[in-house]
Amino acid sequence: MTLAGLRDYLATIWAVAGGRLLAGVGLTALAGLTEGLSLVILIPLVAIAMPGGGSVLSDLPLVGETLARWSPDLVTLLMIFIALVVAQALLSRAKALFNQRTIQDVSAQLRTRLFESISYARWEALHNRRSSDLNHALTHDIDNVMGSIGSVLAIVQACLMLAIYLVLALLISWPMALFAFVIGGALFLALYPLRRRANRHGKRLIAMYQDQNATVLEFIGSIRLAKLFAAEDRQVREYSGNVGRIRGAVLDFAALSTWGGVFFQIGAALVAALFVYLAIEVFALDFARLATLLVVFARIAPRFSAIQENVQTFLTEAPAFANYRRNADHFDAHREEPALSGATAPSLRESIGLTGVGMTYAGAETPSLRDVTLEIPKGQIVAMIGPSGSGKSTLADIMAGLFAPTAGIMTIDGVAIDAANRRAWRSTVASVPQESQLLHTTLASNLRLGNAHATDAEIWDALERANIAELVRALPDGLETVAGDRGTRFSGGERQRFALARALLRKPQLLILDEATSALDWENQRMIVAAITALRGELTILTIAHRPSLVSFADHVVALENGRIVEQGSYSELAARDESKIARMISGG
Repeated sequence: MTLAGLRDYLATIWAVAGGRLLAGVGLTALAGLTEGLSLVILIPLVAIAMPGGGSVLSDLPLVGETLARWSPDLVTLLMIFIALVVAQALLSRAKALFNQRTIQDVSAQLRTRLFESISYARWEALHNRRSSDLNHALTHDIDNVMGSIGSVLAIVQACLMLAIYLVLALLISWPMALFAFVIGGALFLALYPLRRRANRHGKRLIAMYQDQNATVLEFIGSIRLAKLFAAEDRQVREYSGNVGRIRGAVLDFAALSTWGGVFFQIGAALVAALFVYLAIEVFALDFARLATLLVVFARIAPRFSAIQENVQTFLTEAPAFANYRRNADHFDAHREEPALSGATAPSLRESIGLTGVGMTYAGAETPSLRDVTLEIPKGQIVAMIGPSGSGKSTLADIMAGLFAPTAGIMTIDGVAIDAANRRAWRSTVASVPQESQLLHTTLASNLRLGNAHATDAEIWDALERANIAELVRALPDGLETVAGDRGTRFSGGERQRFALARALLRKPQLLILDEATSALDWENQRMIVAAITALRGELTILTIAHRPSLVSFADHVVALENGRIVEQGSYSELAARDESKIARMISGG
């Protein structure tokens, strides 16, 4: 992690956690002080317990003179020692709970912030992103960031304890204390290459977990397809290979991190041996001071080790923050502008207009739409036809308010759809896609996705209009029937009619059917066509289709090719022309 990245990381965590971090540090300092005091009390306890030890209390470092004046007995010192240990234990528990609460609060805020950034991003920033990458960003990346925060708190706590013990050591023998801390710091710096490799390893693991997440989600979403094509072996091989690579990377990191522990322990042993030699042969410390220093440094060594281990862990998990920041900044930069105060969706009373509309996706060399000009009167059914890639779905997305055209303008009764009202307009549009899915919940809950406040009477009305009410009445649990995972309890045609009912519950000004019947049998097509035809004059409907039977009921037909309108008119008018797109569709040419 670069210095700039570290500053950004710390600034972000501080902005979220604020003073709670200082409170956690305060609890850590109190716990450290009680631990240090209990260590100070332990020294005279050992002295008194030894034969004749009470006579040498005045020679003890730090507390000798006080004890000589006070002359406490063994019971008093034991009670003070126990009280300090109890206080230290309670403070440590409070510190642990407080830190965990802080970490969870930060996790919730970062996760929610990223979720909001994704939710409110413009569709062009989302439509080409893998859902597995978004899932990984909201789960694994945030979990790693939380792990890194735990490491930072552990590092701060270890540093505080080191500071407390340093003060104790300096009061006993400042030359030996400085020697120990300088050598310990040098040993910590000597392990820098291991920490740098840990950071690179963290970036590598993030990429591997992203691939694994993509494999899992794609597998879950296409189990039926895998069965149909007998592709289970390929999926198992792909997943097994990914798991094997992650296993190897984790074991590599384990080997790397354990070497750090080995080097640190060996270095600590050498430093301790040199420390004892210097204390006795060079500085000629008395036994009491030497014993006290050894006890203090015995508590210091684990802190140095903890700092080394937590720094390695931090550097392994910190790259996830860069991913988090990159995703949050990307989606925030593409955030859909909120509707202006009091802005409402334009009311469709006359027509929807498209004038010179063009669309070129970011990074694309050629536009998907070119100079599309079209007027759709209110209440009409307009069918859009054309080969794959002709721009039909792009035009439907623009009319739905998902995309802003890169050229031209869309209007509702002359009112332009722009950044100020696009989201409001989208709330008055309903869409039925080619493959409609139902959630694994009740039919009532699925239908209320279209209108959370819909009454049962409104739901039954929508079901009637979508020609699916009779089926629901025949179900033992009626509207409380659970649809099954992705709606598997029902056929494709039934799911599409439920999707149509859900769309109608929105009471939309514009209903878009994006090849909603392309995969259905003739009977289900007939029922949906009947439902759509019955809506003529009540709703403005745009339908995209490839079959004559799904175009013939339209008031107006528009043919697209290479992003341009190549012909338009009534079905009967276009069908009468031998070279028209409709005529070729009818003849199968």
